[in-house]
Order: sequence, then C-alpha cells, then structure tokens
Amino acid sequence: MVHTEKSLKVLDLESYETKFEFIMQSIDKIIHASYIPGERELVTVNSHNFIEVWRFPLLADGSSEAAVLVKRQFCEEECILYSGDFR
Repeated sequence: MVHTEKSLKVLDLESYETKFEFIMQSIDKIIHASYIPGERELVTVNSHNFIEVWRFPLLADGSSEAAVLVKRQFCEEECILYSGDFR
C-alpha cells in the first residue's frame, strides 16, 4: 500500500500493479491505512482522531467501482493525530 495525505493505492506485492485506487473521498488527512483483502475493505486513521471503513464493491465483470464509506467512528478525545497505526 502506498499513500499520501490525499490518496492511496493498494498494490499487488508481486507485480506492483494497482489493485485499487482511493482518491481522497475522506473528510480529513489520512495518517494510516490498512487493507483487509478478504473483506475488500480499507480502514483509515485520520488526523482528527477518527477511523473510516471503506468497501470496494465487486462488479459482475470482476472489476471494482469506487470505494463506499461503510462506517465513520469518532473518538471521544478531541485531538489532532500526527501518527497512527491500525492493526
């Protein structure tokens, strides 16, 4: 996975081809992200201390359309994050 604050790509580790591309649909800067292959979900940790879960729907032809926001969960602590990790 490769990401900047506004975009993210999930790459195939053998061929380095892009599996999914996620261009800032989030409302905040992405600090960390984790892709869950079996669920076709992407979990992002954002700078204003919340997480988002995004799903990549599978189309009939095997391709994927744009990510769909499944959940956004805010933390009770209202602080800005400069680093984060979701495992």
